[in-house]
Order: sequence, then structure tokens, then C-alpha cells
Amino acid sequence: MAYPFLSQAFAGPVSGPSAIDLSNEVDDLLDDDELANQEAGYTSRDNILFCIDGSMAMQRPLPDSTSEESETNEDNTDAEGRSLDTTGKGKSPLHIALESVLGVMRGKILSGPNDYIGVLIYNIARKQLDTPQEEQGGTILDTRQHGMILYLPLRQIGADEIKTLNQFMEEANLELAAQDADEETREQPSVISEMFPPAQSGEEVDIADAFEGCLHAFRDAGAKLPGNKRIFLVTNNDHPDRIPTQITSSASNRIDTRGPARTRYMDLLSLGVMIDPFFISATEEAFDDEFYWNDILNRATETEDASQDDPTNLPTLKVGSGDGLMKLRELLQEQVFRTSSKRVLFNVPLRFGGKDGDIMISVNGYSIIAATKKPTTRLYDLSGRQPVEAKSRTLYTSTATGDRLDTNEIGFAYNFGKSDAPTTLVNPPWQQRMKDYYEEHGEPEQEDGGDDTEDEEDETSPAGKSNVEHKIQTRVALTARDIKEYKTLGLDPQIKIVGFMDPKNVRFELNVKNSIFIYPDERTFSGSTRTFAALLAACLSRNKCALAFAFTRRTSTPYYAAMIPQAEQAETGAPPGFHMVPLPFADDLRARREKIPKTMQICTPEQVDAMGNILKKLRLKQSTYEPRAYPNPGLNYFFGQLQALAFEEEFKPEKMYDKTKPLLDGMHAHGGEAMRAYNHQLDLDERAMAPPTKSETTKMKRTKAEEELPDVTDAYMEESWRTGNMSKMTVPYLKGFAKRVGIEPEGKALKGDWIRLISAHFESAAEDVKPAKKQRLK
Repeated sequence: MAYPFLSQAFAGPVSGPSAIDLSNEVDDLLDDDELANQEAGYTSRDNILFCIDGSMAMQRPLPDSTSEESETNEDNTDAEGRSLDTTGKGKSPLHIALESVLGVMRGKILSGPNDYIGVLIYNIARKQLDTPQEEQGGTILDTRQHGMILYLPLRQIGADEIKTLNQFMEEANLELAAQDADEETREQPSVISEMFPPAQSGEEVDIADAFEGCLHAFRDAGAKLPGNKRIFLVTNNDHPDRIPTQITSSASNRIDTRGPARTRYMDLLSLGVMIDPFFISATEEAFDDEFYWNDILNRATETEDASQDDPTNLPTLKVGSGDGLMKLRELLQEQVFRTSSKRVLFNVPLRFGGKDGDIMISVNGYSIIAATKKPTTRLYDLSGRQPVEAKSRTLYTSTATGDRLDTNEIGFAYNFGKSDAPTTLVNPPWQQRMKDYYEEHGEPEQEDGGDDTEDEEDETSPAGKSNVEHKIQTRVALTARDIKEYKTLGLDPQIKIVGFMDPKNVRFELNVKNSIFIYPDERTFSGSTRTFAALLAACLSRNKCALAFAFTRRTSTPYYAAMIPQAEQAETGAPPGFHMVPLPFADDLRARREKIPKTMQICTPEQVDAMGNILKKLRLKQSTYEPRAYPNPGLNYFFGQLQALAFEEEFKPEKMYDKTKPLLDGMHAHGGEAMRAYNHQLDLDERAMAPPTKSETTKMKRTKAEEELPDVTDAYMEESWRTGNMSKMTVPYLKGFAKRVGIEPEGKALKGDWIRLISAHFESAAEDVKPAKKQRLK
């Protein structure tokens, strides 16, 4: 069943920072700390450590491989016109990997400024690693990790690290451009070789030690590092265990050379770190990942699938189909698609079954579409040595005393009218007044032998009707707890399925807000995934959608929603789940204005065919539209200026490339003949008229106004003339009468001119009874 209002399917992982906006004054005083703690636990960001092989093979220049596609395809450039193709012109794999790191950091600082990125280079000469030291911006690891350098520690992306790496790569590119064009004499830039001297043959680092260095890098970044933790492993060595084990003392007594590497890999998995390999093939042969790496990383081979009942319970990785250089280029391409960070909007229980929802599981809500906006402006204090972000807070003061008020001293009130009466609904409170009177004078004594009926109230008693005044005031005072209960209906955040319905009942016009994708969360309730899968399978098999009562946040209002099931799509990578579409209330729907004329001009078959030819000529090459390939030019201009300020670079507006600008030359070249044929068909149609000019439009308005002039009888006008009441009549009435009797002024006439002309007309008629002649204003 197709749902036309689902504009985009949810696909891909969800990552990015999360923020809670409690700027509303009422919400600030609700003391909703539970929501803040809940949101903080489900934020997601990327923590990426580039683990790059720096061996001699990785520093050997590659042959020129600048393809024609990279030179002509506009998709290989970013918004500022920089090429995304890192291959070619004698660059070594290490050179290409470092350029990829720079590109990822430049993209992440805008799309994910809270992400962590680090760079670890292994297989480096050991003679420079005798003691810990700081050198050229890179942090040297201690002697436990011989042959490795932590060039960039795993920490939040900053402008200083990007400027340092950018300057380093500019020097390398300038030195490479100055070399001879002959491939045989071309060498890697000396700045790279001096910074990362390769290890000699037989002194390479064991993979277990490299993984241990990665493990230390993640632990040094923080034991509770939130978000996705990944290692991008870049190497072209497919047989690293060919290294003689007697070279290093740590491996002198090993029998199984792969055992320590597997152990370190399991340690990384226990820390929540995944490894994404970028295997670079040699020029003469393809990369053989089945010999060593599939065993270490528990990757499935091409001939057999990994067992689902793995006793080690390790995640199984599939063999990558692309070369490492191509994957690096795709990694840079992802940074060009600057989108809003997807994040978990809420985590609430999903209840269904029984009268009150006997079955309860945990689900997450994800935003599948959102408008990309400029980041929020932040204020910084520049008085110290380093800029410090200024944190704003709201304080309330008393208008009477000027003292600062605490949260418990601030109340809420709703006004009904303009009175500033006391903050009670009924004044005076007769119950309290009667109680105070009895405490002061004592309760009235009943006469002996009295019956069970109530005694008559004393006229002077406060409880008497004669002395009680019920005055309805215009201000109602409420507490923060009252407002919270009114907004939430006294309920906790939850999604409760109240029934099921056919998809045909979910009409297109009911989609007034963006949908939210619902996916199970196993961390809160065990078994949520299996129960959610059973519910989804039942809805798909019976072609039903659920009607749910949704209350997702304590600061939001409850609403009803339609939960549209979505099956897993292996081709697009869309996961299984529900699209929760908020349904409008009755007062949310407004009558649509009728802007379309009732009678439409129907095109002729020739005109329809001519327009069809234009559409065929202007179709996209792939017959699909990729919105991510056309970024917002305004945002690109803003981020370009921001980058130039952060990196202390010169901003060049002429290099900002607007991909949304229509390619008019290409459109005219492909569909020019079809456009001219369509215009010819319009010229042949008698209904196609040129729009009137400004003078013609003014004349048409004047003629229409003259045709609608009001008319008065001769007797009424003559009576007004005799009594002198013509000045009380409006100009349209005078003008209408003058036009009917044939009076025409010369030029533009005012109200006094019309009165004089009409008066002269009646005076002339009174002297000589003759047909009225045209009078002109002299």
C-alpha cells in the first residue's frame, strides 16, 4: 500500500549532537530535569580515529590516475569548487589518506562540530620514539607502542588542528607540483617522509600493537565517550603476519601470530569501537583480504556467510566491494551533503494490548526530515587570554522592592479582562471568613429540643447571605504544578495504540506535520525488538495502520497520530519501523481559499504534445533527482565565510559555486527546438492574448467604474437643487446624473464643479423649457 504523503523514507544511521531548548519561561519553571537527563543519554555523535599505515609501501607514489570523470563531473567538486578527487599526480597512499583526513575535518567542523577526530600513524621508524616528546604538533606515544605516532589526539575538532594539517598538506602539494612530470623520477614530498619516516623492512609494527595504540587513544579521550566510536583502518598490506616474529621481543615467544590481534580486536569491541577498513589495492594485483584481515576482523568471506549463532557474539563485517581509494573519495563526498544532524527526539514507552496497554516496550523517535538553518549565535568573553563562551541566564526581580525572586516565589496567573483584583476567583472566600468568625466568637449554640433542621442564619453572621458578597475577579492564580497537569493531562510520556484502521482512512490532507520514525530500543526494556517486530509484521500482513495517542515530551501537548508500517528495504537500506504521522484536530483544518478559477482553459492536444516533448528533452540523465547534491547556496555562502574566518583564509565569493542555478545553455541546447515548437502552438491559439499594457489597464478600470456609477431620478436631483442639499450628495451620484443628462466637464472636475454644472443645467431648464444641452466648464 502506497502512502503519497510520505515524502522520504528513513535510511541510514542517526548521529549528531542533541540540544534541549527550554527558552520558554513557563517550561523553565516546570523543573523538567528528567527530560534533560533522558535526552542527554540518547545523544549521538561520531568519534573517528584514522589508523593509517605509514610503511614504505604506503609512501610509494602511485601512477597518475586522474580520470576524465573526475575532471568533467561536477559532483567531484564541493560548493567552493575544490576537487574531491584525491588520486593522481604521483600522490602516495599516505598522502591521499592525510588529504582525506583534512577533508573530513573541514566538513565535520560544520556538520558535526561536537565530533571527535584523531590520527594514528603506525609502521614508523623506531629510532625517533625512544622517549615521549612533542614534535611538530604531533603527540608521540610512549615506548609501549614502538613504531607509532599519535599525530592528532582523539578530541573535539578545532580550528588549530585543521590549520596545522592544512599548512602541512599545502607544503606537500607545493613540493609535489614542483617535481618533474616523469612518473619514474617522481618521489613523495620530503615533508611527509621527514614527519613520518617509514619503518625499515623487518621492523614493521605488529597489528596487535597497532590495535593497542588505538585502544589507548580511545581511553585517553574519555572512558564514557558518547556516540559512535569507529576506527578507519587505511593500509595496502594484505599479508602483515609475514613479518618475522623474532624481530620484536614482545613477539619472540608467540606461536599463533594472529591470536594477540584478535584479542585486541575483542578489547576494542568491548569498548564499543568498530573498525571500518579502507584496503588499498596494489597496481599489479588486487588486495587479498581473505588471507589475513577477514580472520582478524571476523569478516565474512565471499564463499561462505558468517554463522548467525557465533559463540563469541562478535559483529560480523562483510567484505567490501570497493577499493580503499574509492571509499576515501566516497567519504569526502558524504561531507559535501551538509544536512541537519539527525538525532533521537524522544525515548518513550509504547503501550498496546488490553484495555490500558498491558504490553509495554521502549521505542525511539527519529526526525526524518528537517530544514537546515544557520547555527545559533553564541557570545564569547574576549577579555582573557582565551575566548570563553558566555552563558546567559534569566533572573526575575520584584517591581515593588527590586529584590531578586526565587523560583518558588514566582507564580502563574491568567487574566480575564483588565482588572488587577486579588488573585482569587471568588472574593471574599466565605468559607474561610466563616471559619475565622467561629474561631473568634465561638460556634452558635443550638436550643434544646431542636429538630434536625438547620437553624436560621443570623443576619449579622458572615455566613448570612446578606453580608456575603460573591465578586468574580478577572485573574486566576495557578501553580507550576497545576499548569504542568493541565498541559500533560496528568500523564507520563508514552505512545498508546488505541486501535487499528485501513490505510485508506489516512487521507492526504491529514498530513499537516512532518512524520517521526519509530524504532525499538532494547536498552530500556529487554525484548522490545522482538515484540516490535511482531507488531510490525502483523500490521504489514493485514494491511493495517495503527491509531495511537502520542505524548512524547513533558513540555509538549498530547495528540493523536497514525502509525504507518514500513517493511525493511534491503536495496535502499531503509530499516523496518513505523512512520508516526501527527493527525490534526478539528480546529487545525482551515477552509482552503478558492484561487483556481471555476472555468479552466483546456489546452489543445497539439499543445500537450509540444509540452511533452520539452519534458522529454530536459529529463535528468539518471531519471532521478538527488536533493542532497544541490546544497543551499545561501548556507554555503555563510559557511564559506565562517570557514575563512576560522582558518584565517581569504574568502573568495567568486569561487562559490551555486549548483541550484539552472543550466540555461544546456537547456536551450537540448530543448530549444521543442520550446520554439510549443511557442508556435501558442501563437496559433486565438485564446492566447498578450497581457494589456498599463494604460490599457487604467482605461479598462475607468470604463468599468463609469459603467457602475449610481443613478438618481431627475425629480430627486431637482429637489436637492432647489433646497440646496446637493453639497450633501457624493461625487458618484453627481457624476452619474451628469452623465445621464449629457453634462461633460472639460478636464478633471471636482465636486464643486459638478455642483455648478448641474445647477446651471437646472437654471437653464427653468428659464426655457428645452432639451438640455451639453455644458462645458469654462
